[in-house]
Amino acid sequence: MLGKLLLTTTGVVASYIAYSAACPISQNWGRGFHRGPRGSRQIALTFDDGPSESTLDILAVLELYGISATFFCCGANVDRLPEISKATVVAGHEIGNHSYSHPPLLMHSKDYVRQELQKTQLAIQNATGKQPHLFRPPYGLRTPSLTDIQSELDLTVVLWSVIGQDWHFSKKRIVQRVTRRIEPGGIICLHDGDTTNLHADRRETIQALPEIIETILEMGYSFVTAGEMLQQLETKTDNWRVHKRGKQKILR
Repeated sequence: MLGKLLLTTTGVVASYIAYSAACPISQNWGRGFHRGPRGSRQIALTFDDGPSESTLDILAVLELYGISATFFCCGANVDRLPEISKATVVAGHEIGNHSYSHPPLLMHSKDYVRQELQKTQLAIQNATGKQPHLFRPPYGLRTPSLTDIQSELDLTVVLWSVIGQDWHFSKKRIVQRVTRRIEPGGIICLHDGDTTNLHADRRETIQALPEIIETILEMGYSFVTAGEMLQQLETKTDNWRVHKRGKQKILR
């Protein structure tokens, strides 16, 4: 009887941890969101693991379409390539915190997690003059200590509704995976880097990006940043700010 009770308790605890750490809708371990208002015709385009040498090519594509995106940066990469982080902000994009060295936070102490986030806040501040207010945990996995640390650093977690798995898919499969899962208020996760590895190869992502953007625009959606999507959720309106470069355009 006792053994059965222990097994049941262990299962409940394991389920709670899994839900709190990985479920996009969970608020157990800190404030966050994974999508915008369901009634909106807006999509947030986000990129993880940068900056890298590939980031400039992605910025060029976004400039072509007049789209602002959100880049969740690893602090180690920002320290290595501060000029690219600066160029990202100058181009009108939003920068978020993605930890310093891209560790699975669930496996580390509160002090370690705090240091990872604080070092990245400082790296981004030094490179861009901006203080991030958005955070995406590596691998999308949260940890209990995030509740306090998010409050200390004024960070909100941003997850995603569709991930392109562009670290191993071809251009064709990236496009198919993303465009087939688009729905109102969606948040797309792609990558402009490869954790903290040097010289990330993001050619498939770069080649897929124009087709993804074109398809989404043709479906009648507009692009906003993750921060703008958060503002909509907080105010419970469907209004959003038009990008300063003007109307987003379909090129083909």
